[in-house]
Amino acid sequence: MDSSAESLVDFSVVSMARGAGLPQFRPHSVGNVQVIGVNHGEPIAVYVRNVSDELIGVRVIVDGINVSNGMRATHEPTDPMIYIRPQGLERIERWPSNYRKGETLVFREDATDPVKLFASDDIEAANTICAMIFNEGRTQQAKERSKATVVGAKLPGGGVVRKQQRTRRRQAQRLVDPHFCELIQYGYSWSDSLQQALAESSGSNGSGGKSSFQRFL
Repeated sequence: MDSSAESLVDFSVVSMARGAGLPQFRPHSVGNVQVIGVNHGEPIAVYVRNVSDELIGVRVIVDGINVSNGMRATHEPTDPMIYIRPQGLERIERWPSNYRKGETLVFREDATDPVKLFASDDIEAANTICAMIFNEGRTQQAKERSKATVVGAKLPGGGVVRKQQRTRRRQAQRLVDPHFCELIQYGYSWSDSLQQALAESSGSNGSGGKSSFQRFL
């Protein structure tokens, strides 16, 4: 993955228990990871907006579990994911029916409470919320482009193409050749633990005491 490339998505974790406005958890840098401060038992939703002009696949992972199937998450491109059309928005707020009876996503009280410095790119780690992003593989993209017929091209049996013939934008609900291109990953910790860690790391500048929320737009 090219780390300099712009993200294909806007990814947000919001609280469903704080009234109107859907306040968004704001990640803070702790060590080399991004961590959000949360509360025990707080219901949440994950918003993923496709800001690209292509169909993408998104695998949302909470505590190492794929939210699409309730199974341990893997890097396999064939594992279940959510497909989002260009400029589309998806909200994920429940587990699948075969996992925890389809209950609402919450920060459970049996989660580890100290700030956990997890290994980067570890999608199986507890105390994490991840989004693996997939787009169409380069081979498939090339095949789609090759279907376009250029004006002036010779037709079988004689004659030429008089009008541009373009392939219609793919209407498929899934990717043919999923290509992993991006990982967004937040760690989470109880708010008091996170604020203490931020206060210790920032000294007296007071940044650790600020709210962990901002408005979701």
